Amino acid sequence: MQDVHQEVDPVEGVRGGRVRFLLKLLLPLLVIILIIWSVIWAVSLRHQRVIRFDPIADWNSSINEVPIEAQAWPDVRDGLLELMLAVPGQGEDPLSEMSGLLLMAGLDDLSELATLNGTTDVPIDVAHQEALESGILSAGLDPEGIRDWFQEQAPVFERLRSALGRPGFGAPYEVGLPSAPGDRLFFLMPQVRADLEAGRIQEGPVQFPLLELDLQYLAPLRGLGRLLLADACLAASEGDGMRAVDGLIAADALGAHLGSRPILIEQLVGGAIDSLVSQTGTTLLTHHPTAFDEADLARLAAAFSIGDEAHGRFRIDLDGERTYVRDLMQRIYSDDGAGDGILLLEHVGGVAPVGGGGGVLGTLLQPFVNLYVRSRKEATTLFERHFDVADVMQAEPLHAIDWYEADQIMACFQPADASFTSKLRAFPMSLLGMDASSLATYGQLARTDREALQVIIALTRHRLRAPGAPWPESLEELGPDLLGAIPLDPYDGAALRYRIVDGQPRLWSIGNDCLDQRGVVPADCCDRDRDARRYRRPVPKVPLEEQRDWILWRGPFSPAR
Repeated sequence: MQDVHQEVDPVEGVRGGRVRFLLKLLLPLLVIILIIWSVIWAVSLRHQRVIRFDPIADWNSSINEVPIEAQAWPDVRDGLLELMLAVPGQGEDPLSEMSGLLLMAGLDDLSELATLNGTTDVPIDVAHQEALESGILSAGLDPEGIRDWFQEQAPVFERLRSALGRPGFGAPYEVGLPSAPGDRLFFLMPQVRADLEAGRIQEGPVQFPLLELDLQYLAPLRGLGRLLLADACLAASEGDGMRAVDGLIAADALGAHLGSRPILIEQLVGGAIDSLVSQTGTTLLTHHPTAFDEADLARLAAAFSIGDEAHGRFRIDLDGERTYVRDLMQRIYSDDGAGDGILLLEHVGGVAPVGGGGGVLGTLLQPFVNLYVRSRKEATTLFERHFDVADVMQAEPLHAIDWYEADQIMACFQPADASFTSKLRAFPMSLLGMDASSLATYGQLARTDREALQVIIALTRHRLRAPGAPWPESLEELGPDLLGAIPLDPYDGAALRYRIVDGQPRLWSIGNDCLDQRGVVPADCCDRDRDARRYRRPVPKVPLEEQRDWILWRGPFSPAR
C-alpha cells in the first residue's frame, strides 16, 4: 500500500504560526482593555449631575431691585410695538429693516439722511444716494416720506427718549414665553410666532443650558438706537439742535442700559450703539455745527462727560459670563461635592452634537471621554483664569498690556492641533472661549471715541464763543471750563495729537502701528477703514502700506475743502 505524503508550504506554516502567536498575545490584551473600559464605565455610573443654583434668578435679582416706575423697559416695549406697527413692509423684523434701510449701501454713518431735505452742503456719493432712495421706495416710502414718517412718530420718540432717561432698564430674563402680558405680546410678534409654532420656544422651568435663552428684544433695540440717531440727524439738518441732542442722549442711554446687563451679547450690542452714538455726534458737529447753541453743546458735554468713576461704562463686566459658565458646568458635568466631576455625554446633547449624547453610543464613548476630556475642576479653573486675565487686561492701558498669557489660554481653547483628541480635550472651552484680547481693546478704543467727541464738543463751543477767530493752537488753550483734561492716546499713553492743518483743527491717535505720521494718511486710505483695524492690538512693526494714523476729526465741513 502506497503512502500518500502531503507537501506543506514552509512559508504558510510560518505565517500561520505568527497569526496564532498574535492571537494569543492580543486576546489577553483585549480582555485587559475591556476590563479597564468596564471599570471606567462602571465608575462613571456613580457620577450624577446636580443642579445647585438658578442663573436666571441670579441675573434677575438686581433687575427686581429697581422699582417698576423707575424701569425703562415697559414704556420702551410699548413704544417699540407702536413703531413696529407703523413701519411699512411685512418683514419678520420691520423695525430693524427700517433702520437698515437708513444705513444701507455700505454707509458708515447717518450723515446722508440729512441730504434728504436739501439743507446741507455734505457731499454724497451718487450711487449711495440712488441705492438709498431705491431701498426707501421699495418699502413704500419716498425720501420726503422719511422725514414725514419721523414727524408722524414724534410723540412716540418723545416717550421713548423720556423712558430711556430712567435709572433702570428692566426686562427680566425668562425661558419660554414671558409671564407679563405686555412682554408676551411683544414676544409674540410675527418673527417669534413661527418659533413658537415650531417648538423652539418652550414654556416651563429651565431644562437645558442657557445657550437656548431667547433675547428677542435685542434686534428691535438695535434698530431703535439707529432710529433715534437718524431722527437726531434730521433734526440737526433742520437746525433743531435741542431735538438732535435729545436723540443723541437717548441713544447713549440705550447703549448704557444694555451695557449694564449681565449677558455678554447684550453688552456688545450696547457697545455697538455707543460707537454709533460717538460717530453720529462727530458727524453732526462736523456737518451741522451751526444747528447747536451754547446751551445745546453744554448739555451734550455734560451728558457725555467721562470721569474716572465712569471707566466701567467702557469695560465688559464678566460676572454674568462667569455665572453662565458655572451653569454650563453644572448641567453637563457630574458633581462630587468638592468642585470636580466628569463630563456626562447624556447631558451634552443640548449643547453640541458630541458623542451622540446618551444611548448605546454614549455608553460606549463615555469611558473614552473620561480619559481625554478635562475634568470639571480643570475646565472651571481654566475658565476662571481666562476671566481673571481678561479683567486685568481691561484695567491695563492698551499700550502696557501683556498679551502672552491670554494667547496661552486661547491656545487651550482653540488648539492648533486639529486632531479629534485635541478637539475633545478642548471641549467645552472651544464653545465659549471668547478672545480676551478683543475685550481689552474694545473698551479702551470705545472710550477714546467718546473722549474725542468731548474734545470736538469743546472745540465747537470755543468756536461758538469767538466766531471768526482762529482755532486754538493747542488743546491746553481750551481751559478747564471747556475741557477738563486732554484725553490720552491708548496706543502709547501720551496725549491725543492735535494741530492746525490748512486752517482747520486735526485730532488723531498714532494708531496701532504706534508711529506718528502727524495726522496724515495715505491718499488711498479712507477714514472708514479705521473700523476694520481699530481692534487690532499694537504691534512693533507694520508694513509701510498699513502705516497710518487714526484720524478722529478734521474740523467742520466747508465747501472750500
